[in-house]
Amino acid sequence: MERYAVKAIVLQSLVTTLKQRGHFDKVRAKAAPACRALLDAPGSEAAHDGETVDALYACVLEVVGADELVALSTEQVSGPLGRVIGGFLRVLLSASGAGPASIFSRMQTFVNLAMKGVTVRYEESSLTDGQMTFEYPAPHSAAYFHSWKGALLHVFDLTRTQGQIEDLVGAYPSKWVRMRLAWRPVS
Repeated sequence: MERYAVKAIVLQSLVTTLKQRGHFDKVRAKAAPACRALLDAPGSEAAHDGETVDALYACVLEVVGADELVALSTEQVSGPLGRVIGGFLRVLLSASGAGPASIFSRMQTFVNLAMKGVTVRYEESSLTDGQMTFEYPAPHSAAYFHSWKGALLHVFDLTRTQGQIEDLVGAYPSKWVRMRLAWRPVS
């Protein structure tokens, strides 16, 4: 089976955000030994096995719930992880006054900064609507949907739009996170 990997910066920002939101100890107590090792030393390797990271995110989902995982992920990409991709986003936004579709169409570039072995496709349906697909080499839990939802909600914040995200997979485990995205300007 093909493998995928999640870079240490993602885990480091997850740990920072879990601590800031007061969830770290609860998640660590519930986590399996391999996941606990990731929490204790998120920067111990340049990249970590994606399936172990998925198990960690599934544990986070179980402990904090879907809405809090979405909020945690939004904070994660606007804070610690955002420092890594923020420069590229600022250039993109200032150069073109980019809306969500412009960022979504370049999502593979952002994902490559954080992961290896995950393919991203954005298919535009209209100027304010499209479908995003993240394809993994192996099935994963529903936690990745909630995590990506949080990250993409941050894109709506950056572009001053109000967005909606709908899960198009529904049944997990799955090799895909597929979502319908729609937005409108905030007045």
